[in-house]
Amino acid sequence: LRLPEFVNRAVDEIHRLRPGSRVEVLPGPEAGPLLALDRRAYQALLNVLNNAVDASPDAVSVACHWRAGGIEIAVADRGDGLATGPGGLPSPGRSTKSGGLGLGLFISR
Repeated sequence: LRLPEFVNRAVDEIHRLRPGSRVEVLPGPEAGPLLALDRRAYQALLNVLNNAVDASPDAVSVACHWRAGGIEIAVADRGDGLATGPGGLPSPGRSTKSGGLGLGLFISR
């Protein structure tokens, strides 16, 4: 799998799971080397995308880039964001969403 395929596959799954959501993949690398990403990396990206769609279902963007020694996948939404300072970082069992388990961002971290 190459980086654009990895990102597009996750975005396609979000569109399938969350009909009506608008997630745009911004132009990025055309190909690059093959990636050996496992299911955990894919699940982490799905968690972040799902949280972004919760925050702003009509305006999420994803960009991917090659960086020295690795890759960068940036997900942007128009939500309020996480609180800053102590207690603002993801932790298991703490969710800002009604019915949330507080695991999505913690696992992704």
